[in-house]
Amino acid sequence: MQVDAMHIMLGTLLIWMQTIRGQGAVYASSVNVKSDKNGAEVALMPLQLALEREIIANTNPDAAKKLPNQVDVILYTDQDQSALDSSRTLNYLALCLYAFGPIFAFAFIELVNHLTSFVARERELGMSGLIDTMISGGSNVRGRVVRLISTWISFAVVCFPSWLSIGLVISLVCFPKTSRNWPVGFAILAGLAINSFSLFGASFFKKAQLSGSIMTIIAIVGAILPVVLFEQTKITCAVISIIFPSANFTYYVTGHAVFELQNTRASMSSFSSYGSVSDSENFRMPLYFHWIMAIVHILVFPPMAFAVEHLLHSTASKHRTFEKPTSVGDPTVTLTGFTKT
Repeated sequence: MQVDAMHIMLGTLLIWMQTIRGQGAVYASSVNVKSDKNGAEVALMPLQLALEREIIANTNPDAAKKLPNQVDVILYTDQDQSALDSSRTLNYLALCLYAFGPIFAFAFIELVNHLTSFVARERELGMSGLIDTMISGGSNVRGRVVRLISTWISFAVVCFPSWLSIGLVISLVCFPKTSRNWPVGFAILAGLAINSFSLFGASFFKKAQLSGSIMTIIAIVGAILPVVLFEQTKITCAVISIIFPSANFTYYVTGHAVFELQNTRASMSSFSSYGSVSDSENFRMPLYFHWIMAIVHILVFPPMAFAVEHLLHSTASKHRTFEKPTSVGDPTVTLTGFTKT
């Protein structure tokens, strides 16, 4: 640190000129205007205060006694308000592109764990088979279909308020300029899609111990793949969206962030028609594709769940048949060749 001081006598006027130099890497770097622990305040300002106090004492001793022991300093940067706002906007958009999608997708994933564990637990305890036999209709198929549909509906009803809340937060708070309230509807569709995906995943498990954990990990991996993969193409985006409903949701949310970056309202059909899209974003599918995939997931996963359950778990009761009674006095249930091991 170097201190240069000089004084010039001009008649009765005494003018002092001083220069204080500090190490730029320590004292002249970025400044936090909300803190009083910046380098200039900790090291340079006390030196300047002591020097000026000494100068004033030599000129007017009475005035020096009135000086405060500590001086509040308002630091500033070379950025004006518009530059600061622009910097904050860039930081916000970085969160939109790389964090918001997976963060909001994680809000759906508790459903995966809960529904998968619930269905697998019912199967482990034998409740699924018992429920199937208690459903009237004279058919193994009808019993399973009714049970799966009732499970799907019950979890959808319970989780619907949270899906609606997520959509409102995305639409009104995160992307108020670009969303057109589309995220509200898509969040509901995504929740229903993940509901169906969970039902499908549960059909593979006969034990509840690891079922929920395994399906939760699969859903989390799907949610973060869209933001961690490099060198993506449209085929990559489409395939991952088809396989993972959570990835389909992440792609949709980050797709809205692209329009937010361009400060224009979102378009369902195209990215390129609204401003310039960087090469790193050319892999994205149009937003309408993700709506279609959400609807496909809702409709396709439940029949797949039924098929997998029939192939993997129906053999335990392969000799169970349903017949209509020929008369009123016929028994409701008849056991033949029944053994216990």
